[in-house]
Amino acid sequence: MNMQAIEKINTEMQKNPEDQYTEIVGQYIIDRCTSDTDGALVAKEGKTLAGAMTAVMERAKKAKRGNYAVLLPEQVFGAVDEYFGMQTDEEAQERAMMAACGATHTPVTPPAAKKVALNLADFL
Repeated sequence: MNMQAIEKINTEMQKNPEDQYTEIVGQYIIDRCTSDTDGALVAKEGKTLAGAMTAVMERAKKAKRGNYAVLLPEQVFGAVDEYFGMQTDEEAQERAMMAACGATHTPVTPPAAKKVALNLADFL
């Protein structure tokens, strides 16, 4: 875990705490800093949360159709990953989206199938 990188991103997030988009992307980056390799990439001089947000905006500009642009979560987080030079981590992306929705990552277990007792005599 790279505490220097986490503090760096957290400090940037605190500059505008009402910006939910920066919050989501910032939390995603912090989550990625639990890996020493990714944390080192985030801690590099010149790499910032603002720079990551600019990378997302550039991706959105490319996707723009008319007056709107829609990006899927993997495109947003993919732009962040590319900016920092990190490998794609689909699990980290899923955790970020779940956190953004206020959900927890709890696997859903389907209910057990009910047992059916059949007697062949019932069909005669």
